[in-house]
Amino acid sequence: MKEVSVWSLCSGDVLAKPIYSPTGNILLGEGKIITEQQIKRLKKLNIKTAYIKELEPEKVVQPNTPGSLKHGPERTYADAERIYTDTEQTIDHKLVSDTVTGFLDSHHVKGLIAFSHIEDTFRQSYRKIFREIVSSPFILDQLVALYKKDLFVFHHSLKVAVTSGIVGLAQKYDYQQLLELTIGALLYDIGMTKLSEHLVKSTGPLTQWERTELEVHTIYGYQILTSHREVPKAAALCALQHHERFDGTGYPYQLKESQIHPYAQIVAICDVYNALTSPRHYRSAYTHHEAIEYLYAAGNKYFDVTLIKTFLKHICVYPVECKVLLSNGKIGVVASMDLDTLHRPVVKVIREPDGTPIDSPYEIDLKKNVDVVIVNAL
Repeated sequence: MKEVSVWSLCSGDVLAKPIYSPTGNILLGEGKIITEQQIKRLKKLNIKTAYIKELEPEKVVQPNTPGSLKHGPERTYADAERIYTDTEQTIDHKLVSDTVTGFLDSHHVKGLIAFSHIEDTFRQSYRKIFREIVSSPFILDQLVALYKKDLFVFHHSLKVAVTSGIVGLAQKYDYQQLLELTIGALLYDIGMTKLSEHLVKSTGPLTQWERTELEVHTIYGYQILTSHREVPKAAALCALQHHERFDGTGYPYQLKESQIHPYAQIVAICDVYNALTSPRHYRSAYTHHEAIEYLYAAGNKYFDVTLIKTFLKHICVYPVECKVLLSNGKIGVVASMDLDTLHRPVVKVIREPDGTPIDSPYEIDLKKNVDVVIVNAL
């Protein structure tokens, strides 16, 4: 048996000793299989630790002996289950590994980087970084766990990893720093795997108790990542600190400014931007324009304004040839852009608000025509 924190308990754990209330009454008896609801109750009662039974290692059956897998008629249900589970695990690992290493070639990354000379360096470095990351058994296990927990969270983490990497490259990070940042960006939400399905996929407002439990995912994530030497400490801090805010209003420890690791600050900005521009379980996606305005407003409040400017200067929200809807109802195609104001490019207008094609397309420089903005990419 082993003693664990109540916050580390999982549904299905078996108690090795009874759990007593502060007044000495037995709350849960020895041998009890713990449920999610009981774990919540223990946390509410401020119970600190519990003793749980450890799984005994499976007995190894030697080949060519009675009961071995070679003797078909004597196979047990456990044998069949183990074969199925191992095969399923291999498929999961390959699927996740291929998804991660192939993400650079997806439409999510096409045209995302503003500077062409950086894009070449980025793709070259990140193919190597992603391959190195999925070659780590522990890290790949965590990515598979994230994939199984919530497909949206998994794909969101890939987007955060790529955009974080672009910012890291703009910060002139070396290969090792980019590797650490990317591990942190891929697994910053790994603590979500310890939460109930209800919390991860909630579509409505949370109670105060649910919000408190949700916030603990940052600590869970840090505990998971620091439990293995393959994960650098700086990468693990992304899990712990990605909800801290520049002005000290974040969680779990209300850190502020330089107390927050730079990797975690980058991941936080990329997390918020990608979250805003993606549909969630409980709302529609924000437009890119709305997300950009949010980031500008959050400068030196939620995030370091210098990092926000770096993000907006290097992440190309509206790449050249991207079709866009303007605030005046007209539709156009991005013709060119000023690298200092990527969100206000030159747009060639091709359609009227009613959809009628324009015989002689004309250009609007949104940097000069400040009364017109891009509403969304089409």
